[in-house]
Amino acid sequence: MATVVVGATGAVGRAVAQRCAAAVPGGGGTSPAAPLVLVARGAGPLEALADELRMHRHVSVRVVAGDAATAETVQAAIEAAGGSVARLVWAAGAGKSGAVQSFTDEDWRRMCDANAGGPIRFVRECLRADATRGLEGGVAFVSSILARRPVKFDAAYGTTKAAVASFARALHEELAWTARKASSPPPAVLCLTPSFIEGAATDRSVANLLRRQNDRWSGGPEKPTEASARRRIAESCPGGRVPR
Repeated sequence: MATVVVGATGAVGRAVAQRCAAAVPGGGGTSPAAPLVLVARGAGPLEALADELRMHRHVSVRVVAGDAATAETVQAAIEAAGGSVARLVWAAGAGKSGAVQSFTDEDWRRMCDANAGGPIRFVRECLRADATRGLEGGVAFVSSILARRPVKFDAAYGTTKAAVASFARALHEELAWTARKASSPPPAVLCLTPSFIEGAATDRSVANLLRRQNDRWSGGPEKPTEASARRRIAESCPGGRVPR
Protein backbone atom coordinates (compact mmCIF):
# COMPACT_ATOMS: atom_id res chain seq x y z
CA MET A 1 0.00 0.00 0.00
CA ALA A 2 1.33 3.36 -1.02
CA THR A 3 1.93 6.78 0.44
CA VAL A 4 0.53 9.67 -1.61
CA VAL A 5 1.98 13.18 -1.31
CA VAL A 6 -0.16 15.88 -2.92
CA GLY A 7 1.55 19.16 -3.78
CA ALA A 8 4.88 17.35 -3.89
CA THR A 9 6.84 20.02 -5.77
CA GLY A 10 6.18 22.87 -3.32
CA ALA A 11 8.62 23.67 -0.51
CA VAL A 12 6.69 21.70 2.10
CA GLY A 13 5.56 18.90 -0.22
CA ARG A 14 9.09 18.32 -1.47
CA ALA A 15 10.44 18.01 2.08
CA VAL A 16 7.63 15.59 2.95
CA ALA A 17 8.32 13.49 -0.15
CA GLN A 18 12.01 13.26 0.73
CA ARG A 19 11.25 12.15 4.28
CA CYS A 20 8.67 9.62 3.08
CA ALA A 21 11.17 8.18 0.61
CA ALA A 22 13.77 7.86 3.36
CA ALA A 23 11.24 5.97 5.49
CA VAL A 24 10.33 3.35 2.87
CA PRO A 25 11.61 0.02 4.27
CA GLY A 26 14.14 -1.79 2.14
CA GLY A 27 13.92 0.67 -0.70
CA GLY A 28 10.50 -0.58 -1.81
CA GLY A 29 11.54 -1.05 -5.40
CA THR A 30 10.23 -4.60 -5.70
CA SER A 31 6.64 -3.78 -4.74
CA PRO A 32 4.15 -4.02 -7.63
CA ALA A 33 2.39 -0.91 -6.32
CA ALA A 34 4.65 2.10 -5.88
CA PRO A 35 5.34 2.84 -2.21
CA LEU A 36 5.41 6.56 -3.03
CA VAL A 37 3.05 8.44 -5.35
CA LEU A 38 3.73 12.13 -6.00
CA VAL A 39 0.99 14.45 -7.22
CA ALA A 40 1.43 18.03 -8.47
CA ARG A 41 0.41 20.25 -11.37
CA GLY A 42 3.74 20.58 -13.18
CA ALA A 43 4.96 17.43 -14.92
CA GLY A 44 8.55 18.66 -15.34
CA PRO A 45 9.37 19.43 -11.69
CA LEU A 46 7.45 16.33 -10.65
CA GLU A 47 9.52 14.01 -12.85
CA ALA A 48 12.72 15.71 -11.69
CA LEU A 49 11.84 15.10 -8.04
CA ALA A 50 10.88 11.49 -8.76
CA ASP A 51 14.20 10.88 -10.54
CA GLU A 52 16.08 12.40 -7.60
CA LEU A 53 14.33 10.13 -5.10
CA ARG A 54 14.84 7.05 -7.26
CA MET A 55 18.54 7.80 -7.62
CA HIS A 56 19.37 8.80 -4.05
CA ARG A 57 16.78 6.86 -2.05
CA HIS A 58 16.42 3.80 -4.32
CA VAL A 59 12.65 3.76 -4.00
CA SER A 60 9.90 3.09 -6.49
CA VAL A 61 8.12 6.37 -7.27
CA ARG A 62 5.14 7.07 -9.49
CA VAL A 63 3.96 10.51 -10.52
CA VAL A 64 0.57 11.96 -11.38
CA ALA A 65 0.58 15.41 -12.99
CA GLY A 66 -2.69 17.29 -12.65
CA ASP A 67 -4.98 19.35 -10.47
CA ALA A 68 -5.46 17.30 -7.30
CA ALA A 69 -8.81 18.98 -6.66
CA THR A 70 -10.34 17.24 -9.70
CA ALA A 71 -11.93 13.80 -9.67
CA GLU A 72 -9.77 12.66 -12.60
CA THR A 73 -6.49 13.34 -10.80
CA VAL A 74 -7.76 11.72 -7.60
CA GLN A 75 -8.64 8.52 -9.45
CA ALA A 76 -5.32 8.54 -11.30
CA ALA A 77 -3.44 8.83 -7.99
CA ILE A 78 -5.39 5.96 -6.42
CA GLU A 79 -4.72 3.80 -9.47
CA ALA A 80 -1.01 4.69 -9.30
CA ALA A 81 -1.09 3.56 -5.66
CA GLY A 82 -2.36 0.16 -6.73
CA GLY A 83 -5.96 0.83 -5.75
CA SER A 84 -5.35 1.44 -2.04
CA VAL A 85 -3.75 4.44 -0.32
CA ALA A 86 -2.24 3.72 3.10
CA ARG A 87 -1.06 7.24 3.92
CA LEU A 88 -2.04 10.63 2.50
CA VAL A 89 -0.22 13.93 2.93
CA TRP A 90 -2.02 16.97 1.49
CA ALA A 91 0.50 19.78 1.00
CA ALA A 92 -1.21 21.53 -1.92
CA GLY A 93 -3.02 24.82 -1.62
CA ALA A 94 -3.90 28.19 -3.11
CA GLY A 95 -4.07 31.63 -1.56
CA LYS A 96 -4.71 35.27 -2.34
CA SER A 97 -4.61 38.23 0.01
CA GLY A 98 -6.91 41.22 -0.27
CA ALA A 99 -9.96 42.96 1.11
CA VAL A 100 -13.12 40.87 1.25
CA GLN A 101 -14.84 42.94 -1.45
CA SER A 102 -11.93 42.43 -3.83
CA PHE A 103 -12.45 38.67 -4.21
CA THR A 104 -14.17 37.36 -7.31
CA ASP A 105 -16.24 34.20 -7.43
CA GLU A 106 -13.36 32.54 -9.28
CA ASP A 107 -10.87 33.52 -6.54
CA TRP A 108 -13.14 32.00 -3.91
CA ARG A 109 -13.82 28.84 -5.92
CA ARG A 110 -10.10 28.29 -6.56
CA MET A 111 -9.19 28.57 -2.87
CA CYS A 112 -12.13 26.43 -1.75
CA ASP A 113 -11.20 23.69 -4.22
CA ALA A 114 -7.47 23.70 -3.44
CA ASN A 115 -7.64 24.13 0.34
CA ALA A 116 -10.84 22.35 1.38
CA GLY A 117 -12.83 20.67 -1.38
CA GLY A 118 -9.79 18.95 -2.87
CA PRO A 119 -8.51 17.24 0.28
CA ILE A 120 -12.03 16.27 1.34
CA ARG A 121 -12.69 14.65 -2.05
CA PHE A 122 -9.32 12.87 -1.97
CA VAL A 123 -9.99 11.38 1.46
CA ARG A 124 -13.49 10.30 0.47
CA GLU A 125 -12.28 8.50 -2.64
CA CYS A 126 -9.43 6.79 -0.77
CA LEU A 127 -11.93 5.39 1.72
CA ARG A 128 -14.32 4.36 -1.03
CA ALA A 129 -11.54 2.58 -2.93
CA ASP A 130 -10.60 0.45 0.09
CA ALA A 131 -13.16 0.49 2.89
CA THR A 132 -11.13 -1.95 4.99
CA ARG A 133 -7.56 -0.67 4.87
CA GLY A 134 -7.78 2.71 3.15
CA LEU A 135 -5.77 5.40 4.99
CA GLU A 136 -4.85 2.96 7.75
CA GLY A 137 -1.44 4.63 7.98
CA GLY A 138 -2.91 8.07 8.63
CA VAL A 139 -3.63 11.42 7.00
CA ALA A 140 -1.81 14.74 7.33
CA PHE A 141 -3.08 18.09 6.07
CA VAL A 142 -0.69 21.04 5.80
CA SER A 143 -2.68 23.95 7.16
CA SER A 144 -1.84 27.51 8.22
CA ILE A 145 -1.72 29.56 11.39
CA LEU A 146 -4.52 31.60 9.78
CA ALA A 147 -6.89 28.68 10.36
CA ARG A 148 -6.77 29.54 14.07
CA ARG A 149 -5.66 33.17 14.04
CA PRO A 150 -7.57 35.00 11.29
CA VAL A 151 -6.22 38.36 10.17
CA LYS A 152 -7.53 41.14 7.98
CA PHE A 153 -6.97 40.84 4.23
CA ASP A 154 -6.65 37.05 4.50
CA ALA A 155 -10.27 36.24 5.33
CA ALA A 156 -10.93 33.92 2.40
CA TYR A 157 -7.69 31.96 2.73
CA GLY A 158 -8.04 31.58 6.49
CA THR A 159 -11.64 30.44 6.12
CA THR A 160 -10.73 27.62 3.73
CA LYS A 161 -7.87 26.49 5.98
CA ALA A 162 -10.18 26.53 9.00
CA ALA A 163 -12.60 24.35 7.03
CA VAL A 164 -10.04 21.61 6.44
CA ALA A 165 -8.92 21.82 10.08
CA SER A 166 -12.51 21.17 11.15
CA PHE A 167 -12.74 18.32 8.65
CA ALA A 168 -9.54 16.80 10.05
CA ARG A 169 -10.95 16.78 13.58
CA ALA A 170 -14.19 15.16 12.43
CA LEU A 171 -12.31 12.62 10.30
CA HIS A 172 -10.16 11.68 13.28
CA GLU A 173 -13.25 10.96 15.38
CA GLU A 174 -14.88 8.98 12.59
CA LEU A 175 -11.85 6.82 11.81
CA ALA A 176 -11.24 6.22 15.52
CA TRP A 177 -14.86 5.07 15.96
CA THR A 178 -14.53 2.71 12.98
CA ALA A 179 -11.23 1.33 14.30
CA ARG A 180 -12.72 0.64 17.73
CA LYS A 181 -15.50 -1.40 16.13
CA ALA A 182 -12.86 -3.48 14.35
CA SER A 183 -10.64 -3.70 17.47
CA SER A 184 -7.76 -2.14 15.54
CA PRO A 185 -5.59 0.90 16.32
CA PRO A 186 -6.98 4.16 14.92
CA PRO A 187 -5.02 5.96 12.19
CA ALA A 188 -3.57 9.35 13.01
CA VAL A 189 -5.17 12.42 11.43
CA LEU A 190 -2.99 15.52 11.68
CA CYS A 191 -3.46 19.14 10.66
CA LEU A 192 -0.08 20.88 10.75
CA THR A 193 1.37 24.30 10.04
CA PRO A 194 4.39 24.33 7.71
CA SER A 195 6.66 25.20 10.66
CA PHE A 196 6.11 21.72 12.10
CA ILE A 197 7.59 19.97 9.07
CA GLU A 198 11.25 19.73 9.92
CA GLY A 199 13.53 21.44 7.43
CA ALA A 200 10.67 22.79 5.32
CA ALA A 201 9.46 26.33 4.90
CA THR A 202 10.07 27.47 8.48
CA ASP A 203 12.07 30.54 7.48
CA ARG A 204 9.81 31.03 4.48
CA SER A 205 6.71 31.04 6.70
CA VAL A 206 8.26 33.67 8.95
CA ALA A 207 9.33 35.76 5.95
CA ASN A 208 5.87 35.62 4.39
CA LEU A 209 4.16 36.65 7.62
CA LEU A 210 6.68 39.46 8.17
CA ARG A 211 6.10 40.73 4.63
CA ARG A 212 2.32 40.81 5.17
CA GLN A 213 2.74 42.58 8.51
CA ASN A 214 5.01 45.22 6.97
CA ASP A 215 2.62 45.74 4.05
CA ARG A 216 -0.14 46.59 6.53
CA TRP A 217 1.93 48.49 9.10
CA SER A 218 0.43 51.94 9.57
CA GLY A 219 3.39 53.55 11.32
CA GLY A 220 2.40 52.54 14.85
CA PRO A 221 4.83 52.19 17.75
CA GLU A 222 5.63 48.50 17.14
CA LYS A 223 7.14 47.98 13.72
CA PRO A 224 6.97 44.29 12.71
CA THR A 225 10.21 42.34 13.11
CA GLU A 226 11.32 38.77 12.51
CA ALA A 227 11.05 38.17 16.26
CA SER A 228 7.44 39.38 16.32
CA ALA A 229 6.59 37.17 13.33
CA ARG A 230 8.13 34.12 15.02
CA ARG A 231 6.31 34.98 18.24
CA ARG A 232 2.99 35.14 16.43
CA ILE A 233 3.56 31.75 14.80
CA ALA A 234 4.66 30.28 18.13
CA GLU A 235 1.43 31.43 19.78
CA SER A 236 -0.48 29.15 17.42
CA CYS A 237 1.85 26.15 17.88
CA PRO A 238 1.54 23.47 20.58
CA GLY A 239 4.10 24.16 23.28
CA GLY A 240 4.80 27.60 21.83
CA ARG A 241 7.84 26.38 19.88
CA VAL A 242 8.84 27.25 16.34
CA PRO A 243 11.66 25.25 14.73
CA ARG A 244 14.55 27.43 13.61
